[in-house]
Amino acid sequence: MKLYTDGGSLGKMVVYPDDTQDYTGNLRFSKYVAEYFNLEDCNYSENGGSNHRIARNLLEDMSGYDAFIIVMCPMMRTEYYDKKWIGVRADTTKEELREQWDRYYKEIYSKEGALMEEKMHYNLIRLLLKETGKPYLIFEGGSPLKINWKYMRQDKFFYMGHFTPLGHKVIANDLIHRMSSSTPSLEMSDVMQCNPPSQK
Repeated sequence: MKLYTDGGSLGKMVVYPDDTQDYTGNLRFSKYVAEYFNLEDCNYSENGGSNHRIARNLLEDMSGYDAFIIVMCPMMRTEYYDKKWIGVRADTTKEELREQWDRYYKEIYSKEGALMEEKMHYNLIRLLLKETGKPYLIFEGGSPLKINWKYMRQDKFFYMGHFTPLGHKVIANDLIHRMSSSTPSLEMSDVMQCNPPSQK
């Protein structure tokens, strides 16, 4: 049995207050959740990931998984195809395309448009997961589930915009609690979700 996780760097990396980072996957929240439910941890999160990428990954292949955790990404991110998929953030793009993307973010991008795209991505992701009949959780990276975010902002939990080892454990415990309270065995098809940021 497999746990599918996708998102941005919140789901991929572990940071320490001394600025070091851990990408081994051994301290990520998805690993703890997978171990608790005796699932294989299949984490596809990528630094700089976007909601477009999450939705595309699910459309390309979501078969063979038994539960899903999706971490929504910042709405200003996107991606484009040029022989391969390339992620775009407002602060990092390929140098030869810098002028075009600078113009896009300065003259074309709008919060209203980004909110609508986020809503479209969220609803596509939710409907795709609902069709599987498998348990799933969708949450926004900036407001994780029931965690007191002001509390989580302390350096021991959250540093430079990412979870510390202890932060990953706290998030994992909350995810486990939510999944256990509605679906004790994870074999049932109960569906769990959170609203996207634009619907709060």
